[in-house]
Amino acid sequence: MTFISYAQNYEDVMLWRAFKDIKKGFYIDVGANDPVIDSVTKAFYDAGWHGINIEPVTEWFNKLQEARPNDTNLKLACGTKKGQNTIYDVVGTGLSTMDKLIADKHANELDFEIKKEKIKVDSLTNICKQHANQDIHFLKIDVEGFEMQVLKGLDLKKIRPWIIVIESTLPNSQIEDYGKWESILINGQYHFAYFDGLNRYYIADEHEILDCKFDSSPNFFDNFIRVEQLNSELRAQQAQAQLETQVQKIDELQVSLTERTVQQQVLDANLKEIKAQREQLETQVQSIQDEAVQRKEKLREKDESNNWLNNEWNAAKQKVDELHQSNHHWWSMADQQSKELEVRQAKIDELNHSSHHWWMEAERLTKELQTVHNSKSWRITWPLRKLMQFFKWLLRLPIRLVLWLVRLPKRTVRWLLVKIMDSVIKHPALKVRTMNWLHNYPNLKEKLRRLAQARSLIASQQNDLPTQGQSEPTVSGNQDTAVASDLLPLTPNARRIYGELKAAMAQSQKESR
Repeated sequence: MTFISYAQNYEDVMLWRAFKDIKKGFYIDVGANDPVIDSVTKAFYDAGWHGINIEPVTEWFNKLQEARPNDTNLKLACGTKKGQNTIYDVVGTGLSTMDKLIADKHANELDFEIKKEKIKVDSLTNICKQHANQDIHFLKIDVEGFEMQVLKGLDLKKIRPWIIVIESTLPNSQIEDYGKWESILINGQYHFAYFDGLNRYYIADEHEILDCKFDSSPNFFDNFIRVEQLNSELRAQQAQAQLETQVQKIDELQVSLTERTVQQQVLDANLKEIKAQREQLETQVQSIQDEAVQRKEKLREKDESNNWLNNEWNAAKQKVDELHQSNHHWWSMADQQSKELEVRQAKIDELNHSSHHWWMEAERLTKELQTVHNSKSWRITWPLRKLMQFFKWLLRLPIRLVLWLVRLPKRTVRWLLVKIMDSVIKHPALKVRTMNWLHNYPNLKEKLRRLAQARSLIASQQNDLPTQGQSEPTVSGNQDTAVASDLLPLTPNARRIYGELKAAMAQSQKESR
């Protein structure tokens, strides 16, 4: 059976020569890169082998995961111990390295794109302990200048690959640099077996029987073919098959062409007859088209007439709708105004009734007041009124009293004010005099009202101490002093009725204007 080689420099051919009798072997590929292109392990994987692929670059690792499900694929790099390091990914190539100098050389000389990435690092010894539980037939190392660190992390006393294949030249050159790390293999009981111009092959001393497999370079007797050549031959076979198919189709087309030539002659004769019929038809069509043009013109005139009628109809309909809406609006307005007139008439009737009531009440109160003035009690109480005038004189000393109270503690002043207001409220005549005086000091009046409400001397809505702007049953001032004095003998209820009557009369006069 012909062996298909995928490796870059026939590495798989040399290894297959040594291991072709082993059915299911095991390999380790450090720096595996692409799972197919230039792969040393692809042919072995297809032959039923499996192993460990170590690749730190994400692009190649993802391809290995997809193409090698039976292998153990590890996204890390090999070093002397477990840890982390920076890899310089030479994008799109197999030249990625952890050596910054080599990466800079690729970027400067070959203009490659470089990407840095932090990756995990572990020793090859730890990796083999975890994932390799059988003989390792070959170990391939291609790490672009990092070979010595990989070998230092491999305990060759415990882990013994049969063959170790290591790239031994500087990247992209024929300059060998194996001198730095070869002693590690020699001291580990390995001996040099073969150099293929790029890689050096080392065989474990206990497997020196394999030395004879490396006496010659890949040749005719290895019965192999490059995958590129195989693909070329397959493409050539496909092209040949396609060519034969095309030739067959051409032959079929020639036969078909002959048949169609005969058919063409028949068709030409038919075509002449058809042309004559076509000329007759064209004459008829022309006549029909002329007639159609005339009918179209008549239809256009009818359409214009219909459009004009439709527009007139729509305009008339719109005007009718507007009139309906206008009528509805004015009827609504009329209904609303009628309702408003009814409400106003009811209010006027109510005010007239109220006005008549208060006029009657005013006449009654006037008579009552005249009766009081003509009574003996009014004359008898003359000294009492004089005494009240004396009290009024006393109450005109607020400033001195306030100044004296300010000097007292706030709580004491408040207590005294409460006591004084309580006494005043209990004596109606004194209360009226006090209210008339406080009318001249609205701010003081408001503060005393709030204090009286806080001490529950008056209710919150009570008008015994009116606020600024409120009307009172008695008013102060030069023009109303006489009226207030005349109301003093009346009861509080009579004074309240008198005030309400006066306000209602003023409101009625205002509305009648």
